[in-house]
Amino acid sequence: MPKVTNITTHTAETGQAWTLSGGFTNKIKIQGNTAQLVSGADGNNWRMAIATDVIDDSFDLSTDYKRGSVDAPGEYVQLEFLAQSGANPPQDRVYVAFTRTAATTVQVRLIRTKAFSFAQSIILDSAFPLATDSSKRIGVSVSGLQVQTWWEPAGGGTRTNIGSAVTLTQDYRDGTHKRVAFNFIGAQAAGAGSPRIDNFTVRGPAPADTSRPPIPTSLDLPGDSSLTVEDPPYARIDLLYYRNIVGIVFDDSTSGVTVRDLFARYDATVIGGVPGLSEYVVQVPDPGSTLSALDSLVAAVHDQPGVKQASPVYYRTPGSLYWRHPNDGPGMKRGDWFASTDGTRALTAIRAPLAWGCETGAYTQARVPVGVVDFVFDGNQPDLVGLRVLPPPLSAPPPPDARIVSDTFYRSHGTGVTGVLTATGNNDAMITGVLWQSGLVMYSYSRDTWVFPDLSRLFDGIMRDAVARGVRVLVISHGIGDVRKDAHVAGLKASMQAYLDAGGLLVLATGQTPNQPGLTLTLDQLAQTQNTRLHALHRAAAELYSSGYANSIIFVGGTDDTGAFWTGSNYWTGATVLAPATSILTLANTADFAAGTWLVSGTSFSAPYVGGVAGLLLAMDPTLTAAQVKSYIVRGDSQPRLNPQTGQIGRPPPVAGAPERAYQLDAYGALTLLASERPGISLCGNRTWVAGGTVWAQRDTAPPSTEQLTALGESAAYVNVRHGGRRLEVSASSGDRAFELRLGQWVETQDTATTPYGGTFLSLFQLSHDRDSSVQVLPHYGDGFVDLQVLIRQGTGAPTTIKTIHVALPVSASWACDVIPGDCRDSVFTGSNTVADWRYAYSPVGDKVFVAVTLLADATLNSSYSGCPWEGAVGDCITVSYRTTTDHTDVHAISISNGNDQVLWSVPGRQVYWIAQAEDGAQFVGAEASMTQDYVFEPIPGSIQAPWFHTVSQPQVVSGCSIVWRAGVATAPQRYSIPTDDACRGLEGQGTVSPVARPSP
Repeated sequence: MPKVTNITTHTAETGQAWTLSGGFTNKIKIQGNTAQLVSGADGNNWRMAIATDVIDDSFDLSTDYKRGSVDAPGEYVQLEFLAQSGANPPQDRVYVAFTRTAATTVQVRLIRTKAFSFAQSIILDSAFPLATDSSKRIGVSVSGLQVQTWWEPAGGGTRTNIGSAVTLTQDYRDGTHKRVAFNFIGAQAAGAGSPRIDNFTVRGPAPADTSRPPIPTSLDLPGDSSLTVEDPPYARIDLLYYRNIVGIVFDDSTSGVTVRDLFARYDATVIGGVPGLSEYVVQVPDPGSTLSALDSLVAAVHDQPGVKQASPVYYRTPGSLYWRHPNDGPGMKRGDWFASTDGTRALTAIRAPLAWGCETGAYTQARVPVGVVDFVFDGNQPDLVGLRVLPPPLSAPPPPDARIVSDTFYRSHGTGVTGVLTATGNNDAMITGVLWQSGLVMYSYSRDTWVFPDLSRLFDGIMRDAVARGVRVLVISHGIGDVRKDAHVAGLKASMQAYLDAGGLLVLATGQTPNQPGLTLTLDQLAQTQNTRLHALHRAAAELYSSGYANSIIFVGGTDDTGAFWTGSNYWTGATVLAPATSILTLANTADFAAGTWLVSGTSFSAPYVGGVAGLLLAMDPTLTAAQVKSYIVRGDSQPRLNPQTGQIGRPPPVAGAPERAYQLDAYGALTLLASERPGISLCGNRTWVAGGTVWAQRDTAPPSTEQLTALGESAAYVNVRHGGRRLEVSASSGDRAFELRLGQWVETQDTATTPYGGTFLSLFQLSHDRDSSVQVLPHYGDGFVDLQVLIRQGTGAPTTIKTIHVALPVSASWACDVIPGDCRDSVFTGSNTVADWRYAYSPVGDKVFVAVTLLADATLNSSYSGCPWEGAVGDCITVSYRTTTDHTDVHAISISNGNDQVLWSVPGRQVYWIAQAEDGAQFVGAEASMTQDYVFEPIPGSIQAPWFHTVSQPQVVSGCSIVWRAGVATAPQRYSIPTDDACRGLEGQGTVSPVARPSP
């Protein structure tokens, strides 16, 4: 890279001249290394460009600029770079302009032109101090697309940035934009006081200095919270930052000098590090007690040259409790998910919290169009976000309907059904619907206080409108029409058929009759019934079901609080899905219920649970047909799962008391089944791992099928699939890398994550799912044993001991003299002993700590004496060979509530290098291998002081290393394994379950 220090030594652009007698048409005078404006006050732009190509990627361009002695309006000078070669002036270029604003200031602005037009224009400083007849060195540093403008004292000195770095929005590094220039605008009469530039200089980058301070391999943050600050709207109990601790990651090319200089300028002390992220954790003087003070500090560090990222360090990290349990109104707060309440019982029964780890309807910007047809909807209900479609106005409407005027149940029914389906989730209000956000359309039979007279005709308009709006799922939790009127049946049948032909899915409640047991009918019986407990809508739907539309219609009956069949529910044999129907906390009309919620029962509220799961499936894969959605719902309800009472994995029991063998709706089962069968969609319960520089996922488990998600081209660890299954992160050799699923492809991204960590990933780091609790294991050694003290810290409380695991370390002691004959100078161990190693994890379910204790056998292979290798030595010296091998590993499950300790499984001859549990507790993932290491105790030849011995260790030999998934039950049988040496080489977490577990039977 050339270093330009004398502008007279370079060729001018065509038509320009570097002459003492006039310069370019007598406007710019060149003498020595100085260019002076001699144009007079003509207000024109005079440009002098260097024809020599310089560089277009990384360089500094600067000059000493002396402002004119007179405060002349219009005075202007600019540094030009990345200018198009061969044109004068060029159409495309970048320049920084210094324009007079007052006698003491100038405006500094960066401009990029394209075809002579401004393509970028950024004011860096509107009042930069530069007085008349004074000088400063002005310059730019260009690195790729980054341009930083700066100034120094004339002649050089301390550099100060002018504004922030600017990213060029078009890349001019094409080999044709390599010229530099300077421009004057004449605004002052020619003379000794007119503006001038000296030392017009271009410098290439200095060779990178890669020597840096070492990054510590551990991180020991202080427990004192006195220097912390909260970040509203989070409560202090949910989030706190250290005020005086910052994490810093530098660019790969940042020199060690730059790193140390930054630490010195901020008086920073390195107190820890995260090697996998290439991050230093430093402590600095307290910037102040406010969040803005911390933000300013972090922003200032982040803007320093060479810094890739600076971020605050958590003292308390916010998160969500146990899968995606939302935080809503009374009965549905985070704490209510620990025990059954009216707000959480039904959702827990259908495993909605696990399903929300995969999909909520809100993980992407797209919203699934769903609809509800009912009599009345509360337009003022704050927990419903959607469109209310009213019947057309009538010129002479009927009188007020008595039910609307006086029946609170009637007024709240439609709102309650819609609340179960899609009440806004995780918004600290009211309740949570199955589908947290949607493109909701509410079709009302009523307007104001009256109900449309002919509902069968209005119903047809509703069906056609749903087709036009693209409503994918329509929930109907009522019956209309006289069951005895065939014409009504035919009309309703035709209306629904139009919706079904357009690809819609109808979800209909089977219904019930107050104070009477439910009806059980076949589809043929239902299609022909004249029972006035039923309606024309029931008959019409049954006829459609039996005439080729069975895959687009779901009938929904009810279960009670215990999960048994609700005896009040109607049931259509061979065609009914079951969902909770009793003690349902849902939304209500706010005019009638001050809290905006009520407790109700009925199959009316069973149907929207199924409709909500249909919406989750479509949010996860919008390409699904109605038939496919129904198939996943029907097959998903019998998927294997962990039974927390028996500790076994298998299919759930059928619903007790049901008219036939049937299972209750399982939201999570449906979503994991979808994720197992359709490559290219978001992950849900899929085993995910990195091996050979590639990230893989297992789609189906029987037989196993794998999908390559993305090729990293480097080794990586700490695989984290975030909730929603559309973002995965790894800690690679080059640093943290993130990938997002976009249009069926995993694309690398720099975007900030917006979804919570996967629970398996947090388990690996011994953190609770909400990251407000952590576990620690401390060793206490004794003669022939080690006691492992297992502690838990919950919230800000002090750590408490929940269990001490006593581990015997057998020793077979024998000793020999180091030198013979004569008095024994020292004793050398020639027996065998046992060494313990341990790894541990926190259960995402929040009930256990898992500790994998490995015993390593350290045995003497042989010992012998030979002549001591020292000059003048008398006697023989001992040489002893040892070998360390993996004996076995026991994995303990320790109850947090009572300290009970159960050995779940033992692994003979293998060591557990890391361990984590999946979010539903149904499986474990970890790295397992056998390890052997030999070492020798021997005399040192030629030692200055005799006798002198040392121990020489051979490299560890690790064999059979695999990422292993095991069932989360007693004995933990192995379910799947991936051979990869990377998993046993120091870094951890090469495998995970995303984002919650799909167990194998």
